[in-house]
Amino acid sequence: MSKKEEFFKERFKQALDSTFKVISEELDNLSKKKNQKDFEDYKISNLYSREDYIKFRALTDSNALKKRFSDKDIFKKNFPKNENVENLVFLYSNFHNINKHFIDGSFEEGLVQIPEIEAKLQIFKSRVDPHHKMIFYYKFASLEFGVGNNKKCIAYLDKIISNKELSMREDLLCFARVLNLVAHYEAGLDYHLETLLRSTYKFLIKMNDLHEVQKEMIKFIRGLQDIYPHDLKKAFKNLHQTLKIYENHPHERRAFLYLDIISWLESKMYNKTVGQVIRGKYLLFNSK
Repeated sequence: MSKKEEFFKERFKQALDSTFKVISEELDNLSKKKNQKDFEDYKISNLYSREDYIKFRALTDSNALKKRFSDKDIFKKNFPKNENVENLVFLYSNFHNINKHFIDGSFEEGLVQIPEIEAKLQIFKSRVDPHHKMIFYYKFASLEFGVGNNKKCIAYLDKIISNKELSMREDLLCFARVLNLVAHYEAGLDYHLETLLRSTYKFLIKMNDLHEVQKEMIKFIRGLQDIYPHDLKKAFKNLHQTLKIYENHPHERRAFLYLDIISWLESKMYNKTVGQVIRGKYLLFNSK
């Protein structure tokens, strides 16, 4: 066996040892009963090839780990006590939980998590970088927007927009401004909407992120002031038809990942909240 192969085997063995630390005896025994031959054939001490290691790792992942992590008490007892690991668990478990609400439209349920996450952000204050903190704020703003709490949405977006010292992903900064425009319109705060429109337009040009979707949105919001109330639904429907063309466009669809503009337009067309529209789509899709 070459040095390279020995190094690979040792590193993989360390990874497997770590894997076993987060598998409870109860679940391990349960897995053995269900698939005893597989587990007996692939004891750690009897792994000789790359294929052996890969197959055993796949077995432990699929048969034990996913169940293991569902038990919070066992998770806390056995999960490695490490600050970096704790940070990652905090960040990505909460990102995942919030994203679930964006997918199934359960925005009201998502709002309940905000105070809890904000409290934990204080605890992890010294360990969560500003960029990830701003991602949380954008997700909070989106949840508030989804149920029609537009002023609360604006408050979270302001934390992103007003922070001039942050060096963040440009797309987060750009879409925070676009959502801010929409939320101001929805909240009836249109007394300085023209100023917001100009500053947003300039910012998007500066960041080289003024794509067709953003252009259409800004043009539409600017023109809303000249549309009679009884013509509004027709205007929303026209923009809806225009933007649907870009929904699967390779360069334009990124906009829909940050802000579900289509669902917002549909909410205006059918007098519903964004959350209700997304929930309806989700239920319809899963009933097929």
